[in-house]
Amino acid sequence: MKGKKLLLAGFLHRTNMLQFLRGAVRNRLMVFNYHRINGVSDKCATAFDDGVFGPTAKQFEQQMIWLKRNSDIISEKVLLTVLENGRKLSNPSTMVTFDDGYIDNYTLAYPILKKHNIPAIFFIPTEPITNRQLGWWDIIAFLIKKTRKPTIFYDNAKISLAHTAEAIKFFLNKKALEPKEKTKDLLVRLSDACDVPLPDSSIQNDELMTWDQIREVSRGGIVIGSHTHSHTVLSTIPFIEQKREISMSKTILERELGCMVNSLSYPVGNYQHFSIETQLLLLECGYKLGFSFNTGVNYDQEILPYDIKRVESEGELEMLAAMTLLPSIFAR
Repeated sequence: MKGKKLLLAGFLHRTNMLQFLRGAVRNRLMVFNYHRINGVSDKCATAFDDGVFGPTAKQFEQQMIWLKRNSDIISEKVLLTVLENGRKLSNPSTMVTFDDGYIDNYTLAYPILKKHNIPAIFFIPTEPITNRQLGWWDIIAFLIKKTRKPTIFYDNAKISLAHTAEAIKFFLNKKALEPKEKTKDLLVRLSDACDVPLPDSSIQNDELMTWDQIREVSRGGIVIGSHTHSHTVLSTIPFIEQKREISMSKTILERELGCMVNSLSYPVGNYQHFSIETQLLLLECGYKLGFSFNTGVNYDQEILPYDIKRVESEGELEMLAAMTLLPSIFAR
């Protein structure tokens, strides 16, 4: 289905048919989310998770130029005004966000955003940045990529590693969906099963932004939001722990940056990963906005402050354009 949509998006883009739709695309907000930017190649070379890599730097800049020409790229401040004052979005509107605090957000994305004067929100998980440790998804990918074993045993089940991507997905789903109490030692157990040591701290350190870099982008106009403290999937922990994750990250970010933090993006962020009660915790802890992920398009009269829907940006400019101007077909 994705291949067919890409072909259709390419045709609509090449024939300029999308431009005829601009006038009809009102009262909608598309929020494009990124995690990592590739340097120069479509194929990333990483020891960690391939799935978090999006467009190349060149593709990303093309996307930003197109969005600036064909939509109103709004800031967190403008979105808050829209929600607080009931203001309508008169043009196709978009936002740009990044999750997880990877180093290429600073070295590749930030210079492009600054060059084109484009507002964005970088959502930062405070514990990984402080402790210089990558998230569980990257460690899972590292261990499975590095092992020489064709199969491993986990929870008395024999798991084939013949298809690396499928094996990684299996363990990612366990961390994202099962109670934390059940998966708290998953990385150590997987390391033993794969007979691969956990990655050295120096290797992990190089993949992440530093606090000084986060402060620099904040001073440079990028809004910093929370991605919780440890990036634990909130639906996998009790509410008291959710509140700690949500409040602690806000406290640390505001202390490090010297400014208010208004927004949080839910880790992983689909609807099975947080709840209505989680949204109420954001309100209780002083947040004004909460961002979900891979959840679609926002319509003017239906925007919920603690469920701002986001979509994953594709590498292809044609898909981004189609998602912006024909979200009912392409943003699904």
